[in-house]
Amino acid sequence: MATRVLRARRRPRPPPGRRKRSARGVHLVRSRRPSLCRTSCRGAGGGVRGPSCELATVAWRQLPRPVAVDDPGKRCLSDLNERNSLRIIARSAMMNNFTAPSIGVLNNMSLSRLARASLLLVVGLWGLSISSAGAQAQKLSPDMLDELKKVAAIYGIIQTEYVTPVEGTVVLSGCMKGMLNRLDAQSAYLDKEEFEDLIRGPSRDVVGIGVEMVVRAGLPTVVSAIEGSPADRVGLRPKDYILEIDGHSMEESEVQDAVKRLRGKPGTTVSLVIRRPGEMESRSLTLVREPTYLKRVSSRRTPFDIGYLRIPSVNENTASDVRAEFRKLQAAGPLRGLVLDLRNSPGGLLLSSIELAAMFLPPDAPVVSTEGRSSESNKAWTANRDEILKSKYAKRDDWPDAMKSVPLVVLVNAGTASGVEIIAAALKDNGRAKLIGSKTFGRGTIQTVRPLSKDSAIKLTTAFYKTPSGRHLQGNGLEPDLQAPDLQRLEDAGTDQDAGLSKAIGWFRAPS
Repeated sequence: MATRVLRARRRPRPPPGRRKRSARGVHLVRSRRPSLCRTSCRGAGGGVRGPSCELATVAWRQLPRPVAVDDPGKRCLSDLNERNSLRIIARSAMMNNFTAPSIGVLNNMSLSRLARASLLLVVGLWGLSISSAGAQAQKLSPDMLDELKKVAAIYGIIQTEYVTPVEGTVVLSGCMKGMLNRLDAQSAYLDKEEFEDLIRGPSRDVVGIGVEMVVRAGLPTVVSAIEGSPADRVGLRPKDYILEIDGHSMEESEVQDAVKRLRGKPGTTVSLVIRRPGEMESRSLTLVREPTYLKRVSSRRTPFDIGYLRIPSVNENTASDVRAEFRKLQAAGPLRGLVLDLRNSPGGLLLSSIELAAMFLPPDAPVVSTEGRSSESNKAWTANRDEILKSKYAKRDDWPDAMKSVPLVVLVNAGTASGVEIIAAALKDNGRAKLIGSKTFGRGTIQTVRPLSKDSAIKLTTAFYKTPSGRHLQGNGLEPDLQAPDLQRLEDAGTDQDAGLSKAIGWFRAPS
């Protein structure tokens, strides 16, 4: 059915304050004062003036002459003037049943009229977002209104002048992605495919190269390569920048985009171009995709009665595995010291990381806190075993008493990130351990996923991690107490070729 643009037919103006009910059940109010729109939004705000009403009165003067749209999905009456049209859009948006005029209608309008019609869309959606967040009456500043006008104008220009037709939903989706990406590298808009991938995980017949990444300086950046993975075997290191994947530039790309391009069927190849910090020339690498499995906690007893315990990642079993390995080390005799290796460990579960730190700390010592704008984002955790055991991940086995008194050294490097940074910071700030190695990655934020619909969501940074001394981990990392050479190969960790372990053993043997 063809869409038509009709000129409104003038009808006698009702007296001020009189109500009429349209065929769609929307209350219309004609008032001499543009700010009086309480009644028209009664259905959404319960008689309280809502933010969309305020936007309507501000934007009213920018509307073109009366226009009515004959749209089967959302028919507007032909006798409505500009202000009533805007009120319908504002009220419909707040009642969550707003649909924009079809593209056919927009294409028939002049650019000026199209931009102004787009402004109605932006204003209405703005009102919906504020209403759904439970905010009360809120005025729109002139600066904000100017920015909304720009958004509407850009949308209108794209719909009329871009070289090929573009679906309005694609344009608005890009707008939402840009809105989130502008905040930080971790916040993101998740479309249907990305949201489903987050919930269900990747398909079983899709594998990657075994690398943990974030976005830094506008590029996917390696946090750590999983030991034994294709990424580890070709020598990817923490803080390597990924410039290209299969010839596609990754500049200003999201992590989700990089992950999609790295995944594929087992046995297929993927080509990377990377740049290592401190080097001028890029490197080209070719990797074969294959299933990757995280290593479990391992330990060994070194000469001079010093124990070595490596934590490659943190999951629900890691804390109990660490206790089991510690008992094995103790079984051969008392320990002079313990080296806790957190190098190239990207972290993992927060509560399991807290439990790991608490095992080595005095009761009720501070472990970590979070800081955000909402009350639920401001929390603090201590080494209280009773509280920790309330976690669904906590195991009920005993904590060896010797763990709280054994002298500790923690090995760290640029691949030490997130949850294991929390462990290292808690042990350092409470005076329980010395850090040896190089500066950690500095990854310390919490992202909250908030669904928008059944097939979309946003991932939003809602809190920072703070160490017991009050420092933010994000972007800062932890400086070691003693510098040591980094691992050249992950398989050297804990061996005689491990310069960091040699430095730790030397520290234990040095006269106090």
